[in-house]
Parts: sequence; C-alpha cells; structure tokens
Amino acid sequence: MRHWIEQAIRNHRRLLELLEAVRRYRIPMAGTDPDALMQYDRQRLVKDALLERIATACVDVSSVGQTMLAALASRSNDHDREIEELADAFGDEASMMVRVIAAVLRGDNSQVTQLWPALLETLAGKSLLYVPLSKEGNTRQIVAARCRQCQMQDLLPGCHAAVCGWKRASSLRRRAAWNATIPSDPVPSPSSMNCSRSGTDRWSRTW
Repeated sequence: MRHWIEQAIRNHRRLLELLEAVRRYRIPMAGTDPDALMQYDRQRLVKDALLERIATACVDVSSVGQTMLAALASRSNDHDREIEELADAFGDEASMMVRVIAAVLRGDNSQVTQLWPALLETLAGKSLLYVPLSKEGNTRQIVAARCRQCQMQDLLPGCHAAVCGWKRASSLRRRAAWNATIPSDPVPSPSSMNCSRSGTDRWSRTW
C-alpha cells in the first residue's frame, strides 16, 4: 500500500502540472470569418472539457491517496510522522483529515470526538468556494477546494454519531455551567403573593 500511496502522490503532482499547462495554453485565432470563429469555439469547448476532466482526476487521486494513508494509519501507530509527511503532499489540512478518517476506520468514536474540534479549526480558514477554470481561476485553489468538498462528503456520515455525542456533551456542559450561575434564593410561595393580588382581583371583579 505504501508504494500505491507514493504513486498517488506522484500522479497528483503531475496532474496539477498538466492542469496548469493546459490552462496556460492560448487558442490561436485563425481569422474573423464564421468558419474560423466556429473552429475557435470548438477548440475552446474542448479545452474547457479537458480542464474539467484533469481537475476531476486530481480530486479523485487526492481523495484516494488520503484514504489509503488513513487505512495505513489505522493499522499502525509506528509511522505517524512519516504518514503526516506523506499527507502534506495532498494539502495543508490533509494531515488532520487523515487522522480523523483513520479514527473512523478504527471505529474509535472517542478519538473522532477529540480530533473533530481541531479539524473544524483547521478548516475554518479554508474556502469551499472557488473561481471556475472558465473564469481563469487558480488551478491549485480549485483542486484544493473540491478536495475539501469531496472529503467532507465522505467523512460526515462516518463521523455523524461521534459528532452528535460531542455536541450532546457540549450541551450538557453548557447546561451545567448555566445551572451553576442560577441563584439559589427561594421562590416566593403563592400564599405570600395573595396580599398584592387581592386588590387587583377585587378591582377586576367589579368590572
């Protein structure tokens, strides 16, 4: 599996280079007559379709590479440092994502609960939106954003139970903190309030 991971990293790097090379390619204008304009539009559509396929391949390779790293990490705790270094090839947040996926694969809900706030903090400064390639968007930012979307879609179902437990625990802690701030003064009994309400009751009955 380690060989496959290293091959996935190389493929991901080469696909990013190919994506940037295709994006920089400028379609030449053969003229202004209708046939030349039709040929230009045809080549532009081919270029956009090629860019989309390369970007999709980058996202798929990154997702598969991180999943293989997580599978490797879930079976062994002896190469954490090396796994983190390999994960960095797929992005800044890939290392934390791999750790969470590894905990999900192990079925370790407590570890997922412990890592989830750190993952949210890591993703807080990252964008899930991007300028498309047809609008001259940055290729690496596009691939990174789409990788985050793909990983979150794959990760959330497995983390649902652990995250719900974490939210419930947080809610119980907030409730306990709120109860601790409530004063312990006794609540006045209804009998002690009769004197103040009797006048109002008599006034309301006269009407």
